[in-house]
Amino acid sequence: MTETYTAVLSVHGIGRHRRHANAGALLAALEAVAGTNDHRDLHTIIKVKPGVEPPRDARLTADVPMLQLRKAQRHHKKLFVGGSYRIYEVNWSPATRERLPIRSMMRWSIALLAATLRCDPSSWLSWPRLRLARLRLASEQAHSSGERHAFAVLASAYRNYRGSLGAQHRRSSAAKPSFGDFVAFAKTHAKTAATPEALDAAARSWRDTVMPAERSVRSAGWRALAGLAILNLTLIASLAPSIADAGLSGAFAAVTQAGLGLALLACLVVGLRFLTTIFSDVRYWTALSENDGHHETRNDILDRTVAMIRHLVSDPNCTRVVIVSHSLGTAIAYDALRAIGMHNLARKGVSAEQVRIRKLDVLITMGSPIDKLSLLFETTESESFREELLRDDLRGDLTEEPFWVGDRQRIKWINFWDPADPISDPLKGPLGTKPLGDRFRETSIENVRVVNTKIQSAAASHTGYLANAEVAGRIFDEIFRSSNFEVIEPRDYAQTRRWSRISMTLAFVGVTSTLLGFVALQAPVHALVSRSLLYAGSVGIALSALSVLVVLAIDRCQNR
Repeated sequence: MTETYTAVLSVHGIGRHRRHANAGALLAALEAVAGTNDHRDLHTIIKVKPGVEPPRDARLTADVPMLQLRKAQRHHKKLFVGGSYRIYEVNWSPATRERLPIRSMMRWSIALLAATLRCDPSSWLSWPRLRLARLRLASEQAHSSGERHAFAVLASAYRNYRGSLGAQHRRSSAAKPSFGDFVAFAKTHAKTAATPEALDAAARSWRDTVMPAERSVRSAGWRALAGLAILNLTLIASLAPSIADAGLSGAFAAVTQAGLGLALLACLVVGLRFLTTIFSDVRYWTALSENDGHHETRNDILDRTVAMIRHLVSDPNCTRVVIVSHSLGTAIAYDALRAIGMHNLARKGVSAEQVRIRKLDVLITMGSPIDKLSLLFETTESESFREELLRDDLRGDLTEEPFWVGDRQRIKWINFWDPADPISDPLKGPLGTKPLGDRFRETSIENVRVVNTKIQSAAASHTGYLANAEVAGRIFDEIFRSSNFEVIEPRDYAQTRRWSRISMTLAFVGVTSTLLGFVALQAPVHALVSRSLLYAGSVGIALSALSVLVVLAIDRCQNR
């Protein structure tokens, strides 16, 4: 009989990833944790060797590579060998290898920036998924069972308001679907389930609740506008000598113009390359409309992931599956599981055609933009709220298969997020919003806040999850089920990160002051004002350099 094993599936994020790179990175992180000695036992990974197996799904056209390994434990000089494990990966990067045109990406980016600053529609029938996610979050923040009960009543009333009862109510009252009209409807149809006062208080709390992703998206939008303003200022400063005569020496004006011009050109080249070759992955994945030319690429990515999951769970020797995903890969894994859930729902009662998704035990997400993607691309207004209702219900949520099977939640979901990572958020959107009596179903995502970097670095924070001992240790524990494994306590980087924020602020002020000084020097204004601005910029840069030195000194002291 072939030995049973646990399968670990890695799903990577955006960028041009080489095949086997992510499976290898995951194994390296697990091996780093396995070398941790807890003073009694030594956990280790042994018998690592690559392998290949024939595909068990028709959509997989080539043999499937993997890494085989065993986990062992040395206890009192004796080595105890554990079960068998296999690491697989979904390498979807080849599907997006074609670079998108700059003009297309610019138009899409402008629309994306506008979406970050949009406001809620006045119609209470629009954006139902986001509104229900806010309702669930408001219910979690309630202090008493009576308040939570009022939120559950509002959830039922909202579903009725978007149905035939709500349509009859709006026809009879000739009212627009506003917030006040919904509250009036909820009080009428709640009967004695909750008092009008309790519903009023719960409804106001619901209306004022903001998702964590909403705050970060709006903040990112304003930061992007500020960056564009600085870029335009740099462009003006580089062109000023050509359109104005400030009475400066020719050499100084030429050097200033050349320096700013080269800096602007470098920013444009790097920015456009990132936009067309890396960030374009997001453009491909968010092509939700079938009329979008990139929708086929999205389907290809989704099919690759679904096929790999089917390949794993269809093996009778595979007893358990753990998915480890990062960045955009978390959204791909999540949508693949939703697609499998809809597949099984359509074949309910025909067990032979269903995917045995119950083998999936743990879903681990790192730096996940799921809530951001839902807010920016899935939260749309339609001419008919019935269309929106159908689209939202067919997407499914955490209260349905495969996340929820029968009478309990089947998949354990752990989400690691770093406040310094602009992509990640504590996930709240995928949580189910189906009321069960006087409460919501007890579905959950374990949001684990971590610190990946010692300084305020957005890129390093987003890519540093596996290098974080806390994250790697928890993944190790979930995969190998080590009951006596102790996760390494992370260092407290709060002080260092506070100083790094100060240094970034000073650097921003310094660069802006310098640019203003250059513009003033190269324009026909009073020389005293020009020198003052230039001196302000020089002082700003000096303070920034000093703060960076302070941060490095603190970091060195903490590492001793």
